[in-house]
Amino acid sequence: QQQKQTRRRRRRRSDNAEKQAKEAQRKLFNDVHQAVVEKIQRGDLEGGISVLEQFHQQHNSHADRQTYNTLLAAAVKVMNKQVVERIREYFNLYSIAYDSVSFLALLTWFGKTNQLNEVEKLWHTLTTRNPHHLSGKIIGIMATIIRKHKLGKEKLNEITNVANHYDLKLTAQGYRDLFIAYKEFNDLEAYTSLYAKYMAALYRHEVEEHPHIWQHTIMMYALHRPS
Repeated sequence: QQQKQTRRRRRRRSDNAEKQAKEAQRKLFNDVHQAVVEKIQRGDLEGGISVLEQFHQQHNSHADRQTYNTLLAAAVKVMNKQVVERIREYFNLYSIAYDSVSFLALLTWFGKTNQLNEVEKLWHTLTTRNPHHLSGKIIGIMATIIRKHKLGKEKLNEITNVANHYDLKLTAQGYRDLFIAYKEFNDLEAYTSLYAKYMAALYRHEVEEHPHIWQHTIMMYALHRPS
């Protein structure tokens, strides 16, 4: 009986120590995240990198993935190549797995910088190894890349098939980019099918209205009205 009580006390001490360690780590992560966010808000992305470098050196470990994603997204938005590349180095150095936010930011970056081979490699990795990280926003940015770089209808069909297979909910921007692509391909059948899906999503309050969609729809049907 005494041995059982001793074991229970040891387990409680061990559980308490583990809980305290997790709380301490959470505080460290929160502190460094807030410090990076403050740098971003001031427009000092390089300062955000400095905060992370100090954290790495002091703790011989990496910060929370959310912090890297936050700085990465900010750098992509203002096209800061140096910061984007440094964050990618951190992901590789510390073997931090990408999540939906990471994939979205990097696909956006590769699309904006015309690195189409990198887009294709990252898309392949996402769909074959990490499909649980697919999202409507990612489908939207892929539609934008395909449209702007004229990658063809076959590639567009590939991403819409993926979206349908995983029943991904598109954003208003995602719908807009698909509508524009179908208009440019002059594909009335696909456009009409997407329009029905968009209206159903609006009815279910799954997506917000996008004013440009109505403009493209009017133009599309005007092109195909009977003469």
